[in-house]
Amino acid sequence: MRHQAATYILERACARGGFCFYRLDEPSPRDTYFALAGLNLLNFLHSDEKTVGYLRSLQDENGSFGPLSRSYFAISALRLLVSPPRQDPGKAVRELMAPLLESHHPAREFPARRYRDLLRACALFPATGQAFDPAVVDQLDAALHRFAHPDGGFGINGSSLDETLAAAEALRIIERPPARKGLIPFVRSCEDATLGFTGKPGTSLSYLEYLSSGVSLCARLDITPTYPDACRDSIRRCQQATGGFARAETGIATLENTFQALRALAHLDDGKYPQ
Repeated sequence: MRHQAATYILERACARGGFCFYRLDEPSPRDTYFALAGLNLLNFLHSDEKTVGYLRSLQDENGSFGPLSRSYFAISALRLLVSPPRQDPGKAVRELMAPLLESHHPAREFPARRYRDLLRACALFPATGQAFDPAVVDQLDAALHRFAHPDGGFGINGSSLDETLAAAEALRIIERPPARKGLIPFVRSCEDATLGFTGKPGTSLSYLEYLSSGVSLCARLDITPTYPDACRDSIRRCQQATGGFARAETGIATLENTFQALRALAHLDDGKYPQ
């Protein structure tokens, strides 16, 4: 299974460097990051000067890699390649944080992707050697807790595993980790004997991102999933004939989903849990 996954990823390498889901010579920082992260999980060393050159070319003369998503993937991919950017991106990274700290919008306008974006912005600070100002930490703490729920989870429309993982990871980065006594019961409430994990308590949402988030939260909390075999089976059913993984048993494999699957399987198969 891992060999097929590695083949799927490597078949999407671009001649000019980087990776492209569509197997064209049109790399994107997103595809490149998930490809490199997946290969890293497979212990496959992919050192390619063309890929380094491609990623460095995305940075402008002011040190910016562009919008948050592009910056996150480009900088993270360069870190996986142990290669620095051409210029210090610190100032540009700090400027990306400000829009995320605006809190005057009513709840209905709070986009569901905000937890993901907050995590990416937080992750870029230590990745580029930036320190958080105490006032920014307080603002981030408030923003991340805006949709915290009594069940211990986080989410725009009620607690979900993927949003809870993003919130918990961001809070860990700013050294304000959520209380285990609330987080663990929420994770347990999403476990399912047949599916492994569901996205929300009492549902049958077993998409790959929920499985990966549940397993990753267990690893972060140093707890063992109650149904590890069900998790493995559900994840493996998402692998397609191409070798990559899709969101569900029937679907199109992507580099992101392949990374999500490999990350969860690494936690499960490497036994990174207390006995």
